[in-house]
Amino acid sequence: MRRTAALLLALALGAACERPPTTVHYDLAHDAALAEHLLPGEIRVALSPPAVVRAGLKFLREQGQDDDVAATRYERTAFVTWRRLAARDSVLDLESPQAGGEAIVFLNEKEIGRVRLSEGRGRYRVSLPESAQSRRHNRLRVEHPEQAQLHGAVVGAASDPALAFLLRPDAPPPLAAEGARGVPRLLQAGPSTLRFALRLPEASELRFTPAPAQPAGARLRVSFETAADGEQDLWTGVAPRGEGGAEVAVRLPGAAGTLARLSLHVEASGFAAWAAPRVLGRGTAYGLAAPNRPAAEERRADPLRRALTGSNVLLVILDAASARHFHCYGYQRATTPEIDRLAAEGVLFEQAYTPAVYTLSAMASLWTSLHHDQHHEGVRHSEALPPAPLTIPERLQAGGVYTAGFVANPSAGRPFGLARGFAEFHELYRAGRRFVGVPRALDFRPHLARFFRERSGQGRFLAYIHFIEPHFPYDPLPPFRTLFGPDGPLPDSARRSQDWIRAVNDGGVKPTREERDHLVRLYDGNLAAVDHEVGLLRSALEAAGLWDKTLVIVSADHAEALGEHGFIGHAPQLYEEAIHIPLILRFPKGTGPPGLRVRGFVDLLDLGPTLLDVFGLAGREKPARLEGRSLLPVVAGAPAKPAVVARTMAERPAYAVLEDRYKLVHSLRDGLSELYDLEADPLETRDLADSEALRVEVYRQALYRWLRDLRRGAGAASGGATTLSEEEREALRALGYVQ
Repeated sequence: MRRTAALLLALALGAACERPPTTVHYDLAHDAALAEHLLPGEIRVALSPPAVVRAGLKFLREQGQDDDVAATRYERTAFVTWRRLAARDSVLDLESPQAGGEAIVFLNEKEIGRVRLSEGRGRYRVSLPESAQSRRHNRLRVEHPEQAQLHGAVVGAASDPALAFLLRPDAPPPLAAEGARGVPRLLQAGPSTLRFALRLPEASELRFTPAPAQPAGARLRVSFETAADGEQDLWTGVAPRGEGGAEVAVRLPGAAGTLARLSLHVEASGFAAWAAPRVLGRGTAYGLAAPNRPAAEERRADPLRRALTGSNVLLVILDAASARHFHCYGYQRATTPEIDRLAAEGVLFEQAYTPAVYTLSAMASLWTSLHHDQHHEGVRHSEALPPAPLTIPERLQAGGVYTAGFVANPSAGRPFGLARGFAEFHELYRAGRRFVGVPRALDFRPHLARFFRERSGQGRFLAYIHFIEPHFPYDPLPPFRTLFGPDGPLPDSARRSQDWIRAVNDGGVKPTREERDHLVRLYDGNLAAVDHEVGLLRSALEAAGLWDKTLVIVSADHAEALGEHGFIGHAPQLYEEAIHIPLILRFPKGTGPPGLRVRGFVDLLDLGPTLLDVFGLAGREKPARLEGRSLLPVVAGAPAKPAVVARTMAERPAYAVLEDRYKLVHSLRDGLSELYDLEADPLETRDLADSEALRVEVYRQALYRWLRDLRRGAGAASGGATTLSEEEREALRALGYVQ
């Protein structure tokens, strides 16, 4: 009996030793500015991450207009909610390295005031006139010089004495994180509540030390709630009158993965401080950034890497190709027989996404393995890729891989810095300096046949082909024009000119069901036409003796909306029809698994590390960290990403967060959110934002943390607006980018 007890004790101690250590998962002092800030009078304030702004921007505006290039400024926005209009003021907490700068304040895009900044950190009172207010959702936006910073905003009734108290020279900031002897402290003005939306880690616990308050003896409270259980108090107490209070440890009820709201309350006027407030737990901290892959998972792909030794890569991008219209992704029409064949012989990723719904940013992310907010940091979204990020083709070329590009879309080409690293780069929309029209996929045939013949028997290569189809114009040649039905009722002008599409998108024209069905048939015809060319690529590789030596990757830069949510095209929406893209890898025979379908999130950022991995160049150097991860371990059975993020084409964009079965769409322009259950509602017809408010807030705060913590400095200012030649502008005009 004693031996049995001793054995059980030893096993228990061994299991305890094997459990992962407890670590900080949420630093509440650091995250306070991203939390919900609730104030008396049912006022809720959520402060957005900083953003770069320029006045009067328009994507690829014609050169020479006065507002095309404006001074760089920064902004931060407080999204404020209240139920009725009333006389209100705001106290802004601003910091400037020097005196004399000016901050401009807007409420719901109406300018309501300007403040001259003093040197250092200060607070400024601004009236919020009722004439500029809206019921419920309000947008308080502050534009400020580049070096200045908005730390916070407090809103209250104009007569509230607390606002006057905040302006006293001896008053601490209304909300601030500071350090004292290396210990972070969260200063919180009261009465107020900070609500943190969390995904609980295993064995989650809140720890903090109540710190002195002003006035002394302020009452503090900690509450907790989940979607299943209402709010409950976990701790109440009084701030100490002096230093040296005891640390408080509060167990947070709920299993690992539970969505919860943790609230810190200061229940009287004045200030209180929470020293080192943090949530601890076991396991990997929750976030949207892909965690580093364990070495054991990386090693899963070693047999595949060895099998790919000596292989080439053919990367085929179909512009504006929506996964929903591929037969191998479940579409009812036989739009993609050649690509279906590749999928049957290779690997299909069911949950592949673009990081941005426009070509320039999406392809820049593919070639740098960085998010837009990294590779275009400090420059507007329509400028060329800044010179700092080292591109994947540059790395391949330095590693002895021959690189060649063939593109039909100028947005993916030389004008925007996306030809860097290619030994040869063919822009098929022009001959010399003359624009020759939008090239169809069949126009690539002689160029590619020549390239494959010349590379046969030579060293390893990456061939990148960027077809324009199925992108606008929606005018496939016969027999694809009528492959899926009659050629009507849309006139030629509607399929080749943006005028009809703009009228639809602006709400001036409502297409009939027959017109929309015809539009979809034309799009599907475009897709079928480019699929036919993919089959001819296979034949050309076989003829050159390269087929069994080449990994073929088929994907898209972004997808395309065809009226599903009232819009045709891409850029401003983040519904599935616009961001869910195909991704298929067909390995040389005998190297990769055939007919594999992979669940789990991947995106275009993963293609760059995959290319480096295939060519044996991953880890050869120690460059700045790539955000994507090689797909080879995923093909071999390692997990894909837990989440992906996509964004719109705008200086104040919307972001989509996809995790598990849910998708959040959150706008930085107005602070509004939509939430969809893609498993129960794949067409995104039922917005769950009101009924799933806690989930929305968990994703919003996770998104804001992700934006705050993105590794910056990858991009560098390009030194001004992108200058386009006349033939480049004409090519973009033909594709609908420029009027």
